[in-house]
Amino acid sequence: MSTIATYHQALVTRVQTTLGSGVRVEPFAGRFTSKSLDSHLLRPPGVKIGVVGIAGTEALATGRVIVNTQFLAAIVTSDVPGKNRDAGALELIEAVLHAVRRQQPGTPGVESERPKNFRADNLYNAELEERGVALWGLAFQVPIICGVDDPIDVAPWFGEITEINNGTATGHIGDHVEIPVEVYP
Repeated sequence: MSTIATYHQALVTRVQTTLGSGVRVEPFAGRFTSKSLDSHLLRPPGVKIGVVGIAGTEALATGRVIVNTQFLAAIVTSDVPGKNRDAGALELIEAVLHAVRRQQPGTPGVESERPKNFRADNLYNAELEERGVALWGLAFQVPIICGVDDPIDVAPWFGEITEINNGTATGHIGDHVEIPVEVYP
């Protein structure tokens, strides 16, 4: 698993532990589609946490790279007896912020800096009002140190080279293969 994916999964686990079993916390792949957003809005309270981008990189002298990874937590709540959806959303934002800020340095196998550049936005609109839900987006960056200490074995990703140029060259990844080349004037 990649360093960023390891951090992402650990973050989802920490937020779930902080919020408890009464709130559904799930990873998501990045941007919402209308279908996935509908699914999320139909099951409040919930938090979906995804990696939505990279805001830049910085090369280190060691050959590793600091990757400024952008995360988004989409928080949805509904009215419950004794608490309206807006108050519930603010409570969840505060709890998620607390969990995210505590994430570093406690992620095994991942070097990172503290999360930073927090921003929360109320995504209120008439459609959400009609559905009876509140939706907030909590964005933040985590500088994650990535790099390869050992060479990567790419063969499992690509399989083997079985045929090149109409069968005149065969081999496996890592083999030296001579490929005939015709030069045209």
